[in-house]
Amino acid sequence: DRTVKATQEIAESIEAVQTETGQAVERMNAGSERVEQGVEYAQQAGGSLNEIVGNVGELANMIQQIAAAAEQQSAAAEEISRKMQDIDAISSQSNEAAQQAATAGNQLSSSSEALRQLVGRFQVSA
Repeated sequence: DRTVKATQEIAESIEAVQTETGQAVERMNAGSERVEQGVEYAQQAGGSLNEIVGNVGELANMIQQIAAAAEQQSAAAEEISRKMQDIDAISSQSNEAAQQAATAGNQLSSSSEALRQLVGRFQVSA
């Protein structure tokens, strides 16, 4: 009787150990699947980070190009401003020269009229 009871207890203990072992294996398999999924997520994250780093490099290059273009535009705007000032100065000089020419033309016209009147006073006998 004691032997049967001891055998049953051993059998129950073995069955309990087997059940717990099976559960432990199932948990380890589930844990392994989670680890594999975590590894996959980490690889995807790494790929995304590499892509971000590449995009940041491209963005930095674009920013440098924009800065260079802005410097060129600034230099061109300064050159245009200088040319406009030159044109303004030339325009002022041209206007002044035109006024001087008009004044000289008026003086020449007055002198011509005075000369015509003087010549008209003289009579040449033939």
